[in-house]
Amino acid sequence: MAFKAKVRLSVEEAARRVIQEVTQGSLTAQLVEQYTAAGANGTQVCTLVFEKYYLRTGNTCALSVTLENLSGTTAVFAVGAGARQGAFSLFDWGASQDFEGAVEAALEDALC
Repeated sequence: MAFKAKVRLSVEEAARRVIQEVTQGSLTAQLVEQYTAAGANGTQVCTLVFEKYYLRTGNTCALSVTLENLSGTTAVFAVGAGARQGAFSLFDWGASQDFEGAVEAALEDALC
């Protein structure tokens, strides 16, 4: 399940908060890549890619976060993936939701 929201923050501030929340206090979470593109009239798109090792799945989970203000308000989309154990497993034991929850926690006081 993905996290989608609009926030009362700039793209830069929302990205800063997400990076801090996801990586702070975790031994295995890291920012893999950050890409920001600027458009006309102050519009921006920022993509953040994280990874974190989850012991409960014995696997690394990826988190992709897109922040954009193309319609004026900063929109956030976050989705965790890749934490399933084995080729035939249908469950990631909540690792993806846990990872996505860090994005919500970072922005909860600024939700529209």
